[in-house]
Amino acid sequence: MSIVKGEFYHVFNQGNNRERIFIQERNYSYFLKLVEKFIKPNCDILCYCLMPNHFHFMIHANGQSIEKIKVGSLTLAKLTNGFRVLQSSYAQAINKQESRTGSLFRQKTKFKLLEIENSDYAWNCFNYIHQNPLRAKLVSNLKDWEFSSLRFYSGYSKFSICNDTLAIKLLDINETDFEEESLKTVDDAFLK
Repeated sequence: MSIVKGEFYHVFNQGNNRERIFIQERNYSYFLKLVEKFIKPNCDILCYCLMPNHFHFMIHANGQSIEKIKVGSLTLAKLTNGFRVLQSSYAQAINKQESRTGSLFRQKTKFKLLEIENSDYAWNCFNYIHQNPLRAKLVSNLKDWEFSSLRFYSGYSKFSICNDTLAIKLLDINETDFEEESLKTVDDAFLK
């Protein structure tokens, strides 16, 4: 898929055969450090959620995202290469930690173009990403899931890899009603 500057994407991938990609709690933090190194410089991250066997990001492609680089005989956009290197680096660390071999992630990371002019679509994606832990019954309250940007937007965490200024402007986020609004049920139909 060709990345287009100025567009917004829902980016996601999961473990091979739906296997866990985050085995120990410290793996989530390590993955986020790699995101900060390989993804954040190449796009604006609007939100994210790391789940035991998959991840989600909502990103805005900027000038860095579409710059081309040579990787062996391939020419890739910096953002695409960033996700490739992120997953490869992380898989190597997990393989070493778990004394395993082989691929950790599904081969293709999905980049779903968001129809951002339809603000309901963007808001649904933003909430869908954050609601994953609740839907999977990992928590009974979204703010209890430490591995998503919801805690930052709700004011429970100061750490963020997100461009919250852009997200607030784009999605017209009301910071005082954020938690209540983010709990509204999202229609999964927007994912189709």
